[in-house]
Amino acid sequence: LARAWDRPMKEVLREIDPDGHAASLGQVHRALLHDGRAVAVKTAYPGIREAVTTDLRALGWLSAPVGDLRRGFDLHAYRAEIARDLNEELDYRQELSNQRRFGDIAATMDGLVVPRVVETLSTENVLVSEWEEGQTIDDARAWPAADRAELARRMLRQFLSALFDHGSVHSDPHPGNYRFRIDPTRGPCVVLYDFGSVFTIDDYHRLLLLRLVTQSAARKGDPLALLSALGFRRELLEPIQSKLPAVCAILFEPFAQPGKFDLAQWRRSERLNDVLGDDRWNFRMAGPANLILLMRAFRGLMFY
Repeated sequence: LARAWDRPMKEVLREIDPDGHAASLGQVHRALLHDGRAVAVKTAYPGIREAVTTDLRALGWLSAPVGDLRRGFDLHAYRAEIARDLNEELDYRQELSNQRRFGDIAATMDGLVVPRVVETLSTENVLVSEWEEGQTIDDARAWPAADRAELARRMLRQFLSALFDHGSVHSDPHPGNYRFRIDPTRGPCVVLYDFGSVFTIDDYHRLLLLRLVTQSAARKGDPLALLSALGFRRELLEPIQSKLPAVCAILFEPFAQPGKFDLAQWRRSERLNDVLGDDRWNFRMAGPANLILLMRAFRGLMFY
């Protein structure tokens, strides 16, 4: 910290908790500034960039998955996407930009709290944000049913608005990055941390995705052209074109329901296997690597 700020740490911080909390490729310490503000000081582990670079090189031996998958699976694209995401996580200036953007998004939503960045103290490998408290998901499970239901509604709206209105989705749904609280004036709130991993999508592709969702929920049209335009490999989908409407109807079934949808009744994998049979690998391998972060974010939403 002294090197990053080019001055003794005590000139910047009144006090700092020496026990840090793990934060992906670094750790976070609670501290107090001289003006009395409580802050989270996130620091990258020394030498982490070199270590990650070495690990990414080691991924080179993953030249192909086992068996016959090597004929259709573009592992290079997935390696490149993982490397791109990790490189962004290593640059706290990029994370600062992401966090500032999500702060602007949070201002348009009910119940979303994004800690404000202290930009004058943030560098390439140090990120300082105002400290925001919250409870874990296990603590929030003990809330009254009405508060939990409102929190769930807000999280769903937040996800869909971030994706379709703003084209940016927080894509690291680790339980350490989510806290929850009931604000006296705002009601149930999500406190969101760690903006190193963010999925972004341009206007054209998010409108394609929205059309795919709405068309599939209404059981209309042939999804092949939309999936291809989103980056799915057409040559793998054409042999199963007749099955794609049924596949997409299952994938987007929650969006077709007028009320609550019980995720326990979804049984996606089982039902997709019934529709596709041995052709399921065609669909799985056809997906573009750049959607992996969106899929991770959506799985996180379902978990919470």
